[in-house]
Amino acid sequence: MPLPKKLFSVLDLPVLTALLREADSTFVDVGGRGQALYPLLTVAPFARYVVAEPDPAEAVRLQEQLPREGRWRSVTVFAEAIASSSEPRQLHITAEPGMSSLLLPNAEVTGKYYLAPKFAVVWSRPSTCGA
Repeated sequence: MPLPKKLFSVLDLPVLTALLREADSTFVDVGGRGQALYPLLTVAPFARYVVAEPDPAEAVRLQEQLPREGRWRSVTVFAEAIASSSEPRQLHITAEPGMSSLLLPNAEVTGKYYLAPKFAVVWSRPSTCGA
């Protein structure tokens, strides 16, 4: 079900709309492949969206697509992984790209949920990190 672009104006909730506008929220998506979580899209007109996506091709796609959609107050995309320091690290690219991480997948954990194939590391590459 597609969301109305201006859900709160459609529902005519002036007090809630004013509160959301004043809140000046920012949502940070670490590993922003795809799009924002569907429930967040209802508040997109009132919030900034910051995305850290270490896959350069996906970061470019997000940078081009998200502002065009016009849902968010503003959009910022960083083509970096998020870490506690800015030292270069290895980014482990998995069979399912959305599962890639600076951390090596724990096979004992992923195997319990039959997710091991998605977490199989297909290659690793150096990555810049935003601290």
